Amino acid sequence: MEGEQRRGAEEVGEKVEKEVSLLHDAEGQSLGLAKAVPSAVVTWKGTAIFKQVLGRCTTLDEVGRALAWVLFNCPGEGITDAAVRSVSMVVRGRQKAVVAMHRGPGKRHRSLFPMPLGTLSHVREQAQRCGLEEFSNPHFAGITGTQVWQSLSLGALNGLAGFDRAPSGGRGTERQKKAVENLGHMVQHALKQPFVLDRSAAAAEKELSGRFLTYTEEEVPKMQVLGKEQVEAALPPKGHGGSISAVDLVCEGTKRFLLHPEESLLSEPIGGEKLQAKVHIVHDDRKSLCELLVERNICVWVPEDEVLQVGSQRVLNGLFAVGKGTHLSNGRGEIQRLIMNLKPSNSVFHQVQGSTGDLPAITQYLSMLVSGSEQVAFFQSDMSSAFYLFRIPAVWSRYLSFNICFKGSDIGLHGDGLFYLGCSVIPMGWNSAVSVMQEIAERLAVLGRLPGSIK
Repeated sequence: MEGEQRRGAEEVGEKVEKEVSLLHDAEGQSLGLAKAVPSAVVTWKGTAIFKQVLGRCTTLDEVGRALAWVLFNCPGEGITDAAVRSVSMVVRGRQKAVVAMHRGPGKRHRSLFPMPLGTLSHVREQAQRCGLEEFSNPHFAGITGTQVWQSLSLGALNGLAGFDRAPSGGRGTERQKKAVENLGHMVQHALKQPFVLDRSAAAAEKELSGRFLTYTEEEVPKMQVLGKEQVEAALPPKGHGGSISAVDLVCEGTKRFLLHPEESLLSEPIGGEKLQAKVHIVHDDRKSLCELLVERNICVWVPEDEVLQVGSQRVLNGLFAVGKGTHLSNGRGEIQRLIMNLKPSNSVFHQVQGSTGDLPAITQYLSMLVSGSEQVAFFQSDMSSAFYLFRIPAVWSRYLSFNICFKGSDIGLHGDGLFYLGCSVIPMGWNSAVSVMQEIAERLAVLGRLPGSIK
């Protein structure tokens, strides 16, 4: 999408610069646009116009006014086939599917969509009569930030429903009026907290460039190379690592899974996954970091001939770090969370579901009805280094070995044979880790006298 946006910005180049240049006179003084930008100028191939206009905003009120001005003054006719899909959705809305209409008994109700602007029509009218600078004034024409964002929200909902963004004609039915009123209350609540963005668009773009998203839109922290000092600060204290037996806190089915891993082995790897991953450790810290993990009971040494082998290849996992956002007090870098890349082992095992099926989906909360006198409170707790506190049966270490080894004589063991580092706790990166950990958390909650009916 970034590439598409970049190409779009280049293609509209001069047009976008011309649009934004109208905001300033020859001496650089801010003037504002006297008239709406002609739709012929806005080709909407990229997001350049949004970057240019929103780059001048530091509060939610300013962002709302700038967005409203752009969208009310720049109609969707300029959308091209090359437009970024997200821009097309924002400007034109979703294409409404054609469905068959069936008449049946009962009272007929007019559809809630499209919802008209109604009493908010003056927001669009004022945006189309004046320039951006004037409209962005928080005291302009008595238009409040709530009204601006309410108008934008109406347009967004109409667009998602497959209609024009916000038709202005008519006042709407009683149901529509009530919906618009409720929408206003929600917008007003969202704008209660003061919000000021104290960084530039360039600074935000620089920060986001170091972050990544999965296909499910979850943020993936940037991988870092492990350093002993940075990792040690985030590990459980001595004597805490692997101090609790996971087997004692799970149901019989999960207990069997943990005690007999050989029963879950697959005949061949899933999807041709590679059976060996890389270990990312600062070269001079390789041995000392591994010894630290063994000392803290997070790992053990596994003889070479005991490491799981599929065909002619050993199954060896990787190690890397992600930053925790805090830094060492001596200034020697960011504290690191140890991450185990267990894709090789995950690919050769059936995984356990555990209690993840009992977890609520966020959409379930949408069906809750709360009266004006009621409140909903959510609570959570977080155990520090939780995964590494719980010990799994020793038989798992040979199945969860890492792609790093040393001679026995170099690590205080007998002989010159090779020994691989193997995991002895619930590993972060194991596909079954969340399932097992959720089951343990629920069991601990019951042991702590939380009724079993409340999870």
